[in-house]
Amino acid sequence: MRKLLFLSFFALFLISCGSTKNTGKIPEAIIGKNETKTKNTRKVSPHRNNKIVAKRDDENTSEASEESPKEIKKGIINYAKTFQGTRYKFGGTTDAGMDCSGLVYTAFQKENITLPRISRDMAKKGILISKSKWILTCDLDMSVLPGQYLTWKKRKLIKDTNCAYIASRTHKNSKIKSKFIRRRLGGILKLILFNFFSLKVSDTQCGFKVFHSSYIKKIFNKIRCYDYAFDVEAMLLMNKNNIKIIELPVSWAHRPGSKVHLIKDSVKFFLDLLILKRRFSR
Repeated sequence: MRKLLFLSFFALFLISCGSTKNTGKIPEAIIGKNETKTKNTRKVSPHRNNKIVAKRDDENTSEASEESPKEIKKGIINYAKTFQGTRYKFGGTTDAGMDCSGLVYTAFQKENITLPRISRDMAKKGILISKSKWILTCDLDMSVLPGQYLTWKKRKLIKDTNCAYIASRTHKNSKIKSKFIRRRLGGILKLILFNFFSLKVSDTQCGFKVFHSSYIKKIFNKIRCYDYAFDVEAMLLMNKNNIKIIELPVSWAHRPGSKVHLIKDSVKFFLDLLILKRRFSR
């Protein structure tokens, strides 16, 4: 037990900043440097004739305004760009400092669209409402660029709808830009997962994954762990539901700025693994 605990401390180096943790209190998003806040909120309904119906809870009017998806997307992107050069701050959502998920949360909030505050919840929410056949997840720090999906498709590596395709930094054809110790620690985490669950997956923690809609919504509805063991639980649920996991080569680069607390987060990760072991041993 002590040995596994010791190993789990080091395994946390493998986790990217895409695993931003919940700080308990949801910070308010800023509306703009020279703008005042309003009590208006927008409830976005599904597409209706290529329009998004935005209903504002305004005391002075009960009429619903309509904006095209393109207008809303443009507003979100343009507002996000105004934070270029903002320093990294764990849990931050203002121009004084913000993290990856904080930027996304704040940019959408500008259009009165409220997202979950932490990245894992954002991923779950996005997957559950997605209308696409293939669904992609990736770390917010962009250690793997979204174009990797097109590379896989071009090489015809994504075929079977009953498979999950995950980026593996341990794949022999992967191109990795990181410190030597991170690559070595991948083997340690693999050993822990095999001993705990007999899980034959080399790299569970790389956030770049492609799923098919035929099964992924069912899987994500069953996930209970939302911290660092999130990906492990997803892989275990896929094994349980006979979803084949295929590891593919990836171009991955370490992005500086990770705020993982070595001891505290390692203990939390290890405890989550113990909870998963108990659940999946029944």
